[in-house]
Amino acid sequence: MLWATVAKKASAGQKKPPNRGLWTDINIISTILPYCSAIFVDDACRAYLAEKPLSNEIEKYNTAVFSNKNRQEFFSYLDAIKSSAPKDHFGKVEEVYGHKWSKPFFELYM
Repeated sequence: MLWATVAKKASAGQKKPPNRGLWTDINIISTILPYCSAIFVDDACRAYLAEKPLSNEIEKYNTAVFSNKNRQEFFSYLDAIKSSAPKDHFGKVEEVYGHKWSKPFFELYM
């Protein structure tokens, strides 16, 4: 249905053609969306996913769809998950990942 939505937008005169990564995006989204509580995709894919009738189909999976355009909602979603986690959960996370688990990781090792 996602490819059908892309074709529908193109036939309706969409000015900007899909980019090279769309094939991969669609393969990944169609594979994981039914199994995820939430996904974060690029703005173009989120716009496709919001189109009817595709959006009606996605509602069946109860997957929240986020992108850069609604990133504040995404942060609120993450905050809600964090605040609803039992306190002992964070102790187990620290046990597995170490005491710096909550610090963002920005380095690459080569």
